[in-house]
Amino acid sequence: MRTCDLNVVIARARSARSNLSARGLLRRPAGLLVMTAGLLVIVFTLPASAGAPKDEAWEKYVSSYKKLQVAFHDLVRLHQPELGEAIDQSLELGLAMMDERSEQFYHLLKNQPERIVHDAGFRAFINFAWLHEDDEALREKSRSYKKIQKRIEELKAKTDTNEQFPKIQEELRRMENDQRYMEVVARFRFVSEEVEKLLAGQQVS
Repeated sequence: MRTCDLNVVIARARSARSNLSARGLLRRPAGLLVMTAGLLVIVFTLPASAGAPKDEAWEKYVSSYKKLQVAFHDLVRLHQPELGEAIDQSLELGLAMMDERSEQFYHLLKNQPERIVHDAGFRAFINFAWLHEDDEALREKSRSYKKIQKRIEELKAKTDTNEQFPKIQEELRRMENDQRYMEVVARFRFVSEEVEKLLAGQQVS
């Protein structure tokens, strides 16, 4: 697995969201390493999935994804502390986008479970399709989902006009051979392997 560029991931996901109406389909990019459960956005209101049975493999993935995102931003902050505001915005955006994705996951799991692929590996599991009509249906029934999306749009507006934002991506590229960076990626690789085991019905530590 190639080390991931967090901001490339975010840019691709944001582009996919902006094309939702035109294309009628939102997918998470293939091989996405996207990253701690409900730190920032869920405080507004409980998500639609509150009280619903949790999917162990999905929860492990979400927790790891968010920890990975926090760790990457902490590394950037260590090297470029002057980017503090942009780092905070980028981190909150990444976490909010995962909260959005998680609500989508549980909406499908509850209403169309056959669209969540548990038997074809990690990437097929996380890259479920999200259609325009899915988005409309979830927005009608979930106040928390609409609030998450509103927060994402607010953060996108900030990051789009923040000249420091591209510098985070540049810094991540420079750190790809940094030992601490590689350790963070290795932790996520280990968790993705554990998710694979959960999907295969195996016990994990």
